Amino acid sequence: RAAAGAPPPPAAAARPAATPPSRTRIAAGAGGGAPARGQAAIAVLTPGPGWDVVAGDDSEAPYRVGFQAVQAPPAARLTYAVVRSVPGQPDQPGGTAYLEWRAGDGGYRLSIDGVTGSVESRGQMSDTGFVPLETRQTSADGAVDTVRFDWGGARATFTASGAALQVAPDGQDRASLLLRLSGMGLGGAAQLNGVIEVQVAGSAGLATVRFERIGEEETIDTALGPLATVHLAQLAPAGAARLDVWLAPARAWYPVRLRVTAPDGSAATQTVSTFDATIDARADAKTDNKIISAP
Repeated sequence: RAAAGAPPPPAAAARPAATPPSRTRIAAGAGGGAPARGQAAIAVLTPGPGWDVVAGDDSEAPYRVGFQAVQAPPAARLTYAVVRSVPGQPDQPGGTAYLEWRAGDGGYRLSIDGVTGSVESRGQMSDTGFVPLETRQTSADGAVDTVRFDWGGARATFTASGAALQVAPDGQDRASLLLRLSGMGLGGAAQLNGVIEVQVAGSAGLATVRFERIGEEETIDTALGPLATVHLAQLAPAGAARLDVWLAPARAWYPVRLRVTAPDGSAATQTVSTFDATIDARADAKTDNKIISAP
């Protein structure tokens, strides 16, 4: 579990030492700045890049680093059944999705492919959580956009836009965001109360993404049986896509359901169908900094 004042991660992925990395700010109540904007048509109507954050420099709502504990979950591979819905029409099956997390020897590899897009995140673990180094985001046509993090210079570089933007010491990518929420549950469930803010690197820029807990506990039906969950809803403004996340405490706080909802009410939902916690945590997990360190 993270503790305030923890030392910075190894030099290969060192973040600025002045502020502890891999933390998430919890605000006292709802609101507080403009939420990140999604891309509704992309999020629901195509298989990738999926839910995204708006490109920009976050100048309208500056992100402030907080002091909350984050703990990495155990290695696991989850598969999901996807359902697509349009108001006034029957739900339609939308294929399958997956999330795979491995961490070992100080490195991690996280792959997701589903309603939030096809994203692979590689990085390192510090004693305070996740330190993404490189993110690859694959679109429906097979094009790959890359985000590289230079923690020594506190910058993220985006191949899609050519931008190099200042990133917060605890910034995440579109994949590690999901595990950050899981890690907050593992680090202390009370951290999920109130409004959660995480700075996220999207396909072409940075934005602060905000979530709020919905209710106390929500039981959802899955292929694994009923699961008690904590439901987090993105505080997206009118006219933007919204991401909802259901975390299951009994399954190491992994996201067992994800939903992207477009402004017109159409949605894509993935719900867990298998949960494999027997995978080799070390396989393909060690980071090769010669390949994925920032240029």
